[in-house]
Amino acid sequence: MRCRPLPMRILIVLIGLCLTNGVVIAAAPGQTSQSEKRIVFLEIAVPIEGAKPVQVSTYEADHATIAFDGRKCGFEPSVRDDDRSMVVVTVLELGDSRRDLLGQSEVQVGGASVRSETTPSFGIRVLRVSKAA
Repeated sequence: MRCRPLPMRILIVLIGLCLTNGVVIAAAPGQTSQSEKRIVFLEIAVPIEGAKPVQVSTYEADHATIAFDGRKCGFEPSVRDDDRSMVVVTVLELGDSRRDLLGQSEVQVGGASVRSETTPSFGIRVLRVSKAA
């Protein structure tokens, strides 16, 4: 039996939820068609001493949310059109009704973790990119 995605009008779909070392990870699809997007698998090292990196997947141009120490940050991946082996990950500070840009990091698919030049700083690794089903 194959699972079918929920219609986009039922928008609050939680792709991943994990509680590890005080970190909550979630991803929610946005308004564009899932069939046109790719799924990006990320590994994020949060700025908590002793915390292990967490893995999350999200649709391209949507964001995965990581909550820690009373903060919420979003990670929004976009595969580069001119070089599909590179992903630009936008880091956002998320509030109740705001999205503040913290910065962007360019990360190679399957490559080493890249330290973001943001405050707080994160280790960002793109594990793989696949087409949405």
